[in-house]
This record gives sequence, structure tokens and C-alpha cells, in this order.
Amino acid sequence: MLPDERGRLPNNPVVKDPWAGCRLARTIVHPKDVWNTPAPNYEAGERPVRLISGLSDRDQEIVFGAVPMISTQLAVDPHMPEDRREERVREEVKQQSKQTEMLMRIMDLRNADRATINAYNRQRIIEEFGGNDQGTDCGSSFVQGASLTARLWTYTD
Repeated sequence: MLPDERGRLPNNPVVKDPWAGCRLARTIVHPKDVWNTPAPNYEAGERPVRLISGLSDRDQEIVFGAVPMISTQLAVDPHMPEDRREERVREEVKQQSKQTEMLMRIMDLRNADRATINAYNRQRIIEEFGGNDQGTDCGSSFVQGASLTARLWTYTD
């Protein structure tokens, strides 16, 4: 059931906030919401809530999972004595954890400026409203309308 032009549903009072339940509101993020997100606890293994656009889930698995493990394996000589090898593995795992955390901090959207957050929102809008299976039809009227609406919404503070 849709509200009429005055925001009223049949036999119901005025809709308080029609923006709250819409698909576009669930898709985009406001820069203030991004910047006010609490920092993750990296020591507990938490990751940032949002990373800059362009890094797919598969890429994240590779960069934050496979690369540190492979780097650790390559850094340790299999012909070392076992006690020295275990120590070297612990050192290398610690070093790789620091590097992974540093990379996550760099790619965290909380460190981005408004233009980067707008690019992040545009990418999410294209994926959500793109129409085809890949979600890449950026010229469709749905994507264009959502982009214009998002631009107006994110610039009203």
C-alpha cells in the first residue's frame, strides 16, 4: 500500500518518515554516519564496518586472509630446526597481523573524505539499482534517479 501525494495511507494518519523504510535509504550511507562509526577492536579480530569501494568480498578474503598466510609460509625456511622454525613462524604471524591491521586502517571508509564516501554510495546505488545481473547498468533511470536523490540527501546536513 503506497501513500498518496500528501503522505497519507488510506484510513491511516500521516506517514511519519517515508524515507526510513525505502530501499535507497538502506543502500546509501551519510558521511556523518560513517565518520561517527566507532573504531573496530583490531586486537579482538574485528574489521572495519565499511571499506573503500572497489574491494570485493573475494578481494578482501585474499588481501586479509590468504596473503598474510602465504607470506608467512614463504618467510620460513622448512629446513630450519623445528624450535627455531616455530619461533620464526610466531614472529612472522605477528608481523603479518600488524601489516594487515595497517592496511585495514588505510582502507577504512571512516578515514575517507566526502568525495570518497559519495563514490562509495554511487557504487552501492549502481549495484542495487543497476537492473542487470551484474548490477552495472549505471545509465538506467532507476540509477540516475537514486543518484540524484542520494546527492541531495547527503549534502543536507
